[in-house]
Amino acid sequence: MKHIVLFALLFTIMVFNFGEALSQDLSANIMRRVNAANLELDKAEEQIRTGKSELAPAKLKTAQTEYDNIFNYYKGSFDPDHPILVKLKERIEKIKKQLSEGSAQAAQKTDPVTTGEKTQTKATDTTKETPQTETTVKTDNTVPKSQGYGELSANIRRRINSADVQLKVVNQRAAKGERSTEALNTAKAEYKNIFNYYKGSFDPNHPDIIALKQRIDNAEKAMNEGFAKKNATASLESNPAAVEDLPEKMGDDLISIAGTLRTLENRLDTANKSGNPGSYVYGVNDDLKYATEKFEQFNSNYKGQFNPAHVAYVQIETRLKNGQKAVADLEARAGAAEKAEQKSQQAAELIRIKSVQKHLSD
Repeated sequence: MKHIVLFALLFTIMVFNFGEALSQDLSANIMRRVNAANLELDKAEEQIRTGKSELAPAKLKTAQTEYDNIFNYYKGSFDPDHPILVKLKERIEKIKKQLSEGSAQAAQKTDPVTTGEKTQTKATDTTKETPQTETTVKTDNTVPKSQGYGELSANIRRRINSADVQLKVVNQRAAKGERSTEALNTAKAEYKNIFNYYKGSFDPNHPDIIALKQRIDNAEKAMNEGFAKKNATASLESNPAAVEDLPEKMGDDLISIAGTLRTLENRLDTANKSGNPGSYVYGVNDDLKYATEKFEQFNSNYKGQFNPAHVAYVQIETRLKNGQKAVADLEARAGAAEKAEQKSQQAAELIRIKSVQKHLSD
């Protein structure tokens, strides 16, 4: 009887612990996605708080994707009612509601005014901003005022200055071959909102407005060119940043092809240093065939889904062509070496025959 009671007790403890682990312990992969989602939600809340709610939906979408992927990839390995997951879902819904409630205000083109900035409104409409009658405020006008086009309001000047702060970040990172997409998008949003909120209150051909657009275009061009230059020379298999702007699976597949090409390139290098290149011909052809098949499969899987001018794709395409040429060159050298060896053997055999003939004649 005691044995039965003891067995029942142990069984109860095991079931309880299993259930408790399911409800309390989330795997490292799940927690990584939870943390990534919360980080995006932090950014979305900050954007809403600082009057940049037009940027928040992108962050919210990323967070929602992380949440959905927990259920897509790890279904059955966790409790769907786990407090951490419930809290994450509630937070996502809360921000969705905030953005939804703010859409009506955004539709009216009302501009969030920072501390110290005040605007006068028409007596008949106390909710709509009248940019033409803004009171002058003290701002750090880094862009010189232009004559003949009318003065830009303090709020427009503030947005120009804000955009320039972001563009400075873009240009600094571009010089290092790095992307700063978020800063660039913020600068673009500031430029766009000048037209959204103050349309009709300024000349769109104002030199300072035109100059801002040019600075944005130049910064974007510098960012893309710097990134392309850096990643065109860095081997893709050791530089995952080159595919950070691609869908995860697509980027992983390109890196996998790069790894196969690295195997081919290493074998070719060894063959070129060898005194017997012919012994490597079979191996390099096998490597080349495998890399070519993977590249063709990539093109089939993602047809029409990627830019063939993308720096990572161009690198793979170039390395594959170089590999094909190098294999052909190795085969040619191996064939030439084989022919030379045959001639050498024939010459040696001829000398041996003449020596025997001379010996017999003597």
